[in-house]
Amino acid sequence: MAELDKEDSAATRILNSQLDPLLKRLNRDPGPSDEEARSIRRQIVQFQKSYCGKLTPHLVMILKDALADLPKLLPDYERAEQISAELNKTQLGKEHGFTSPGLMQLEAVQGYGNKLRGIFKFANYSYSDEE
Repeated sequence: MAELDKEDSAATRILNSQLDPLLKRLNRDPGPSDEEARSIRRQIVQFQKSYCGKLTPHLVMILKDALADLPKLLPDYERAEQISAELNKTQLGKEHGFTSPGLMQLEAVQGYGNKLRGIFKFANYSYSDEE
């Protein structure tokens, strides 16, 4: 994962160096003509697609692995919650109040959902190449 983060950082720097001049042209005052603005937006989308094309295959593999592991780990999360409840009971003399059965499992599923959402950070479904 550290290698992917390094690759992502390098790719992000490249992407930003490509996008910055285009965004400046797009946001200047007075703004570009409609035709020039469409051209700039197309270039931005192409750079974003290129960025995603480099990293998405790696992220998809990570997500597939995470999804395959998630059901296997759910019993471990349940056991960790039981241990936590036992510790609370022993240390604090309370059996309830500090536990939420299933919460660790839900957090694991939420973590997967966050990873899945992150893979689509440049999805731009509203852009039309025919503009």
